[in-house]
Amino acid sequence: MAQGLGPDAGLSAYDRNVFFFGGRFHSTSFYDSAFVWGLPYDDAYFLGAGYQEYFFRSDWNVTIGSEVGLGLRYDMHGPASVEAWGGLVFRHDGVVMFDTFRVSPALTVGFSAASGTVASETDRANAIGFTGHLLVYLGPEIAITPVDNPDVEGFFRVQHRSGGFGLIVDGLNGSNAVNLGVRFKF
Repeated sequence: MAQGLGPDAGLSAYDRNVFFFGGRFHSTSFYDSAFVWGLPYDDAYFLGAGYQEYFFRSDWNVTIGSEVGLGLRYDMHGPASVEAWGGLVFRHDGVVMFDTFRVSPALTVGFSAASGTVASETDRANAIGFTGHLLVYLGPEIAITPVDNPDVEGFFRVQHRSGGFGLIVDGLNGSNAVNLGVRFKF
């Protein structure tokens, strides 16, 4: 994204994108998701796609936009479900490392609707008598973008649904899936 722009000066040549990602659900908390090699994984998988469009740039190299997505949640021991989510995405331009690639953090905050629960999420929802169809959504990620090809990037993302610390329901950690993906900017 272009440097030195004010909030109303536009974003860059890459203020819209589509992305595709996939990964696996685990049975522990959202906070454990960064420790991918030590997680107790469920036999449940996630495949998703989404669209982002940025509409605001701050003077602190942070862009704000919107995100919508659709995914398949497949449980090897139970029914599959479909998830749709949407929310606001906050992304920092990040830092360039070794004059080769840029590392950028982002966070999407919004709501997720799923046709059903999968794996550990099913157990958690059943324990409190909640259907789990509409929950709070968080999608933190770290993206790596080649400096010489800024229109394509890879990323690591956590697909998280929960009760939102009581916003929707108390005590429901919901589901957590760790994912890898690719994003195409235009």
